[in-house]
Amino acid sequence: MSRQGSERTRVLFLTRGWPSRGGTEVWLDTLVGQLRAHGVEVEVGVAEGARFNDPDELFAASRFVRSGHVLDGCSGWREGRRYRVRRLLERLRPAVVAPLRLQDGLHVASREKARHGFRIVYPLHEYRAGYFQDLVDYGSWIDRVVVCDELSRRAVIEVAGLEESQVTLITQGVAPGSGRRTAEPGPLRLGYVGRLEESQKRVSDLVAVCRALDRRGVKFLLRIVGAGPEERTLKENLRPWVEKGSVEMLPWQSPAILAAEFYPAIDVLVLTSSRETGPIVAWEAMAAGALLVTARYRGLEAAGFLVSGENCLIYEIGDCDDAAAQIEMVARDAQLRRRLAAAGRERVERERSLEGVARSWLTLFERLRTEPPRQGTRPLPAGEPNGSRLGRMGLPVPVVEGVRRFVGRRFLHASPGEEWPFHSVPGQNLNERLQSELNRLDTRGTWRRGK
Repeated sequence: MSRQGSERTRVLFLTRGWPSRGGTEVWLDTLVGQLRAHGVEVEVGVAEGARFNDPDELFAASRFVRSGHVLDGCSGWREGRRYRVRRLLERLRPAVVAPLRLQDGLHVASREKARHGFRIVYPLHEYRAGYFQDLVDYGSWIDRVVVCDELSRRAVIEVAGLEESQVTLITQGVAPGSGRRTAEPGPLRLGYVGRLEESQKRVSDLVAVCRALDRRGVKFLLRIVGAGPEERTLKENLRPWVEKGSVEMLPWQSPAILAAEFYPAIDVLVLTSSRETGPIVAWEAMAAGALLVTARYRGLEAAGFLVSGENCLIYEIGDCDDAAAQIEMVARDAQLRRRLAAAGRERVERERSLEGVARSWLTLFERLRTEPPRQGTRPLPAGEPNGSRLGRMGLPVPVVEGVRRFVGRRFLHASPGEEWPFHSVPGQNLNERLQSELNRLDTRGTWRRGK
C-alpha cells in the first residue's frame, strides 16, 4: 500500500458538502495537506445536493481541499447518490477509502471492497448514536476505526463491539504558535471560537459567565468567533455587553487567520461544551499561548491531557459562577495565568504536533498494507425501499438518473443530513446504552475491556 516513486498510496476521503464551519472540516483540510506533503496521493469526494450540500462552499473555506470530485446527488434519491460513489471508486481505484460522516459512502465502500481490494478506514469524530450504528452495521467490513480521543476508543470497543485491533487512536494536531503575543493594556481578553449552538456547545453559558463576571467586578472583553443556529438569540442576549463594549461578535474565520491574529490577541479561551472529541480550537489557542478555561466536557477525563491548575483551569459543566471565579483568579494574577498558559503550550507542542499526527497516519497505512482486508460476516443493511418509481420498475440507475435529469425531477430534502445522510438510523435503545457507557468510561487511568 505504501509505494516508492510514482507508486504512491492513494487515499480517498468521502465527505459531505455542507460546511458546518466546525472542527471536523478543519481536521480533514489539515490532514489532507499533511499527507500530501508526505507523498500520499489524497483525493476527496464531496457530496453535492440540490439545497444544502455545496462543494464550492467547502472548497472556498479550505486551505488544502481547494478542489475535489463532486458526487452529484441533486436528483435526491438514494440509489442515485450511491451510484455516484460507486462510479468514483471504479474510476480512482484507491488503496484506502475513508468515509467521513457520509453513510452512503460507507455502504457503497463496504459493498464494493471485495471487488476492488481497498481498505476501509472510518474516522469517528462524534459520540452520536448514528455513527455507532454505522459501526454495528458495517464493523465487519471496516478495517480500522480511527478515533481522536480515548473515550471514543473505549466506546467503540464496548458499545459497537469491535475488536481492539480494529481501533486506532490518532489525536488531532495543530501547527505551533508563532510565539508572538499581542499585548494590550486594559481588561482581560477572553475568546470563544466554535459553532453557535446549544446542545453541544452550550453557548448560552457565555451569557451567564458575563453576568457572573460583572457581579465580581471583573473587567473583560469577550470576542466571539463563529456562526450557527443560535447566533441571533446569542446576539440578542449579549446586547447589554455589546453596547458597552465588553463583547464583540465576529464572523467565522479561517484557522490561518485565527492562528495569526485572533489567538495571539486573547489571554483566555473559554470552552463551554458538554462533550468534545478534540477540541481542536483548544489546542490551537493553547499553541498560541492562551490559557484554556474549560468546562469538564465529556471525554476530558479519559483523555488525561488537561489537568486543572497545571496546564488549564476546569469548571463543572454549566457552573458559570465557578467559571467566572476561575477567570477572576487569573485576571488578578497575571503570573499564574502566564505559568498555566506556558505549560499548556508546551504540552500541545509535545503531544499534538501536525508532524506527529501525519506520521501516525503513515504508520497506519503501512500496517494496513500487511493485513488482509476484512470481509463482511453479516449482510449489509437493506435500507429503505427504492425511492424512485422508475427504479422500482427495474430500470438501471444510470437510466433513471438520466431521465430525472432530463425532466428536471429533483426531490428537495428538509435538511443536510437527509439530503446526504451523515450516518445510519440508530436502533432501539442504542442511544440510551451509548450515553450510559460514555458516562461509565469517562475516567482517568488505565482501562481494560469489560471493566
